[in-house]
Amino acid sequence: MLPECYLNSLSVSDREIMWRRMIKQQSAQLLVARIAEQITGFVAFGASRDKDASIDRSEIWAIYVAPESWSMGIGHSLWVSAQQEIIAKGYTSASLWLLADNEKALRFYERVGFTLEPSSRKSFELGGVEVEEIRCIRPRLI
Repeated sequence: MLPECYLNSLSVSDREIMWRRMIKQQSAQLLVARIAEQITGFVAFGASRDKDASIDRSEIWAIYVAPESWSMGIGHSLWVSAQQEIIAKGYTSASLWLLADNEKALRFYERVGFTLEPSSRKSFELGGVEVEEIRCIRPRLI
């Protein structure tokens, strides 16, 4: 779903530096899922970065499960663990942004209680290609 030129430009070492910095600054929390010591997925979350968000709204910044591990309940387990941490930090709602064409992700988020917010749709350039994203909201976590 992302432009191939953008994906090819990603660097593992650059991403490692970014995640280490974010964790050190405590701007994001990161949970990982493992099968036999192999990382198969992760979820990153923190305070909502949206300008219109209330202070009690968290944001799922990223959730990813390796395709070979789909339909094993890993994404759901990551979400449940993140939700527990988010609630423990005092947040009462959550939001996330996803690519507008990512129907599989949208179905997943709807199953765990998020609602699509159609008026939030926005476009931006990524790797020289225009992409659209849309926000999902879960107004109550408990």
